[in-house]
Amino acid sequence: MSPSWRHKGGFSLIELLVVVAIIGVIAALGTVGYGDYITKTKVVVNTTNLANMGAALETKIATAVAGLDGRTYANCSAFVDAIIGDENPNAKNVYNASAIYTASNQSTWTYLNAHKQSPVSGRVSFKPGQFLLMCALPCETNIQNSELIICNCEIDAAAPGGGSCKTDGASPSASCPNPITFGPALPSC
Repeated sequence: MSPSWRHKGGFSLIELLVVVAIIGVIAALGTVGYGDYITKTKVVVNTTNLANMGAALETKIATAVAGLDGRTYANCSAFVDAIIGDENPNAKNVYNASAIYTASNQSTWTYLNAHKQSPVSGRVSFKPGQFLLMCALPCETNIQNSELIICNCEIDAAAPGGGSCKTDGASPSASCPNPITFGPALPSC
């Protein structure tokens, strides 16, 4: 006599649930690992962008001093404005890749001139992925004697919206970005 039930060759509900649970655990682990990988990659790219901008500044200073760029600059701050104007249209913010550069909207800019920003409570703010360029002596007319400072802002995963960096301004001996002493106000030329 044959049994009253027949094995039909399929999987039981419990077997299917176990497989789905295992796949869910593997997917969750992969997602966390992938997110960490992406964050670490953005930090490395942002640091590389900072190093590249430093090298570009050295080249631009040498070119300006040699008179090969065909421009004249009233002072260091005007030189920084020219650099920012040249670099921003092609620059990408690694933390805000969807931002499309718009000349009239500084939130889309990757490079900012610290001397042209509006300080709030004596501090200049900028967002992760942005670079703040400034001159130790913004009114210095000899570009060769100018000391340029670049600050970059890394993302803070614990802060809402990734956080922001703040600075008091530029000083050749100060760490960047917290705090950089400018004095009571941003100098103007």
